Amino acid sequence: MRKENKHIRKQKLLGIMAILLLTTAAYVPAMKAGYIWDDDVYLTKNPLIVAPDGLRRIWFSLDSPSQYFPLVYTMFRLEHSIWGMNATGYHVTNIILHNANALLVWLILSKLRIRGSWLAAAIWAIHPVNVESVAWITERKNTLSTIFYLSSLAAWINFLDKEKYVYYITALLFAISALLAKTTACTLPVTLLILLWLRNGALRSSKTPHKSSREPMPLVVDGVAKRGFQLLPFVLVSVAMAIVSVWWEQ
Repeated sequence: MRKENKHIRKQKLLGIMAILLLTTAAYVPAMKAGYIWDDDVYLTKNPLIVAPDGLRRIWFSLDSPSQYFPLVYTMFRLEHSIWGMNATGYHVTNIILHNANALLVWLILSKLRIRGSWLAAAIWAIHPVNVESVAWITERKNTLSTIFYLSSLAAWINFLDKEKYVYYITALLFAISALLAKTTACTLPVTLLILLWLRNGALRSSKTPHKSSREPMPLVVDGVAKRGFQLLPFVLVSVAMAIVSVWWEQ
């Protein structure tokens, strides 16, 4: 048993290292990308990044150059205090965040017991659809919101499996953080509902060898309905941030 556990741990460690190496190698060229497009509006010429009262204005004023993304600008301020306007530092941070996101994709798929989770995470990590989010500093809102989005999913799965409300609260806090990084995270309640459905029936039934032992559809629906009210706080914060976003743009 110990040898088996050791072998499993070794496989996981090798998988983690493989994803990190592959992802980093794919995005190393981005470190030399410098500033592009509207990085000046969001970072280099954004007074909120350097102003003494910038942090207060980021969170409690309408001075931001775009929608309400306070966590993104707060992170930019923190980074500016470390490496100033050296673009390489911001690119490195994006790459680190994307590495973390790739590992979270693997973790979530593993929790769902989906085969080939390592391969799926690796493909997601280097897929061209992510290039803009990682290589463009201004798109920090994508990499940052994604890490909170995926963390919320992982915590939600733990809550469904272990019935401990510490995971529920953690999932909700991560959801709020994702929304404060980018409002498109308002799709999270739908994803949580899908995971709830999978956990209550779809995945469980697909792994049951005999049809007679599968959960009847009414029981699956009933299980989802009973937990549905637990999604209400996620829906409320998502709707609230969506309203703020629309109001901000106007």
